[in-house]
Amino acid sequence: MEESNHFLQLYDLPDARFYYRPHTYDRFMIEEVWLNDEYRLDNCTVMSNAGIIDVGAHIGSFSVRASKLFPDNFIWAFEPAIDNFNLLKNNLKLNNCANVQVYQKAVTDNKKKANLFINENHTGGHSLIPDFHDKKAIVEIDAISINTFVNEKAVDSIGYLKIDCEGSEYQILDSLSPAVWNKIHYLGVEFHPVAGYDAIASITAIQQRGFRLIRQKEGYIPGQYTAIFERNHA
Repeated sequence: MEESNHFLQLYDLPDARFYYRPHTYDRFMIEEVWLNDEYRLDNCTVMSNAGIIDVGAHIGSFSVRASKLFPDNFIWAFEPAIDNFNLLKNNLKLNNCANVQVYQKAVTDNKKKANLFINENHTGGHSLIPDFHDKKAIVEIDAISINTFVNEKAVDSIGYLKIDCEGSEYQILDSLSPAVWNKIHYLGVEFHPVAGYDAIASITAIQQRGFRLIRQKEGYIPGQYTAIFERNHA
């Protein structure tokens, strides 16, 4: 098993198990998805031919849950930070998530390389935004856009697009082509306070693209929101 620099503990849930790093935000983030159903996966109906994309997969909380709920769907998980990525792979293996493919890449608007700013106080706080949170190290990483990935994989339908990428969400959403927008059925985004962007305006813009807002939750810092959308059906 590949380990990060922390001693790992095992967290047992009724339907899953996770390796996590004690005294970090790992367990909190697992509980947000599994105990609080942060992304409302329990209430989603995803067609069996639709792919699921997890942007900012961290250690696998969302991907494992999606794999358990939608075993016939293919899931693509993106996590650029190496420590998180190793735990992500371990947790997918631990839970027999054979329908998840992982990529140690950042998702961006159109770049093939990016600088990842490492937050040493929060395992889920690494960001491509230079002035986002506290950070010390900078790591150059591979990157890909959703447009490119969807075209390369010939994805016909996106059952759920989940985005939690510490400030890059605005650029990612702005970069999506009309063709990709039309493929999305459910969209779950964690919006962060970033200079030059407004979460509420982005939420409104998504609704104007033909989506119904099914959940809007204020976060733990001012200007942070989690928003879940479902495409309106004619």
